[in-house]
Amino acid sequence: MAISNKTKLIEAIFDERYDDRTETLENDVVTFDDIKAAMKTTGSTLSDANLANCFKDIVRSPNRNSHFPGSVFERGYTGEQYIGSIERGCFRFVPVADGQTAPFAERAPDPGLFDNVQEIQSVSLNLQSRRLGRRDESWLTQVVVNMNVVSTHLALHSAHDLVAVQLLQTNMKLRKAEIDALLLGAVGSGKPGETADILICCEMKHRREMLEEEQILRGAQAGQAEAAKKLGIAEVAVIPMAVKALDDGLLWVIEYASDFPPLASVNECLYRLNPPVPGIA
Repeated sequence: MAISNKTKLIEAIFDERYDDRTETLENDVVTFDDIKAAMKTTGSTLSDANLANCFKDIVRSPNRNSHFPGSVFERGYTGEQYIGSIERGCFRFVPVADGQTAPFAERAPDPGLFDNVQEIQSVSLNLQSRRLGRRDESWLTQVVVNMNVVSTHLALHSAHDLVAVQLLQTNMKLRKAEIDALLLGAVGSGKPGETADILICCEMKHRREMLEEEQILRGAQAGQAEAAKKLGIAEVAVIPMAVKALDDGLLWVIEYASDFPPLASVNECLYRLNPPVPGIA
């Protein structure tokens, strides 16, 4: 699906549901079936092989504000992903907030973080693997996990009294979400030898993709449900996290509060791998 064609399709779906006279929207939720039906009624030549991409490719693009239909935003709506929230849900139209000047807010590091970039060694990263480094999420996840970036950040900055962190799985595909890196932490209880489990759900973004807090939240909720079902942990706490590759080889790491929703950042830091790693630097 070319992004420009997806833009036109989203606009057509909105036009069909919006009453210009009353300035009301008949139905804000768009399902995969709705997208397929709209393709037929509009004569769209887009492929229906992966209907989730109709909205996902727009919202994750660094140019998403220019790709989202301008006529929809002018009538007071933007969009957010809705995959996993209902059966065959894809996205939904949501009213823009007061004072909102673009369809999607641009999440960027606080400028002050650049004054205190912390270094993490990368000499222990396999040299042959390093030579195959690519600018994609899979490689980013591998580097972040192997260099213990998440564990380092939590040890230095988290309010949780973590005494151990271990990797459970990468690229974990669940019905309602995908978790790029799932880790299990042990939090000290204040008594010798006693710890409590805490799940760490980490979203990875390479430099060409935007951070979506809805996606981070959905991953944390899905990880929490999976842990309860598969690990037998009835009320496991979760730390949602995100790691995004920036220009100049920087890694932007964010820890969110465990009492979600909504998501709330509790600490953020920039890291630089030393020496630089191909695909990230």
